[in-house]
Amino acid sequence: RMPVDEFSRAVQAWPEVVACYAMTGDMDYLLRVQVEDLEHFSRFVLDRLLQHPGVIDVKSNFVLERIKDTTALPLGHLR
Repeated sequence: RMPVDEFSRAVQAWPEVVACYAMTGDMDYLLRVQVEDLEHFSRFVLDRLLQHPGVIDVKSNFVLERIKDTTALPLGHLR
């Protein structure tokens, strides 16, 4: 099995991960996770994410304020 396949399967099994994107640029993947608090986040990173053999490094950012978050597509504006 390829490490990418194993990572993809692991991500599917982690309930904290609500979205995963393969990226270009400096990082390979962007995970959006939903956790209860900072302790839960720490447990997720230390006990799951960093324990996966395909994960070497983790960089974290936190949302301070949700300005806009929608799944609606601007279909009328695409012309």
